[in-house]
Amino acid sequence: MIKLLGAGLGILSLLSGNVSAGEVASRKGTLYLFFSERTAADPAAAEAAARFARGHPDQVILRPALLVEDWSLLRKVTEDSPLFQTVRQLGVQIQVYDEEALRLAAAWKIVRLPAVALVAQGRAHVVQGAGADFESLWRCAQ
Repeated sequence: MIKLLGAGLGILSLLSGNVSAGEVASRKGTLYLFFSERTAADPAAAEAAARFARGHPDQVILRPALLVEDWSLLRKVTEDSPLFQTVRQLGVQIQVYDEEALRLAAAWKIVRLPAVALVAQGRAHVVQGAGADFESLWRCAQ
């Protein structure tokens, strides 16, 4: 189980163009991808989430969120580590801490990683563990 209290959570919005964050959020769903520095399934989940977001560019914003379980491991990241592989699949820089996303992870009771939460039309749909079916999640959100 992941202890969310005191854990670091990073999140980065991938917004493009000259549209404000509020305008984009009102038109698009947000796909949160929660992962840690430890979970071996995270690179595959990151690849699937990024591919899904690229396939729905006018409908979904991808927001990677890092849940840090062991801060000392961040000093030992190598090219073979799950964290490095995950960030490479996402192709973005990851911030280490974001209070709003940490609050959301706690509210959604995220205890198993990787996890995804699709927020669309005022509702959140959460799937925890490897192998999330993003298309089914998207259909459910519609």
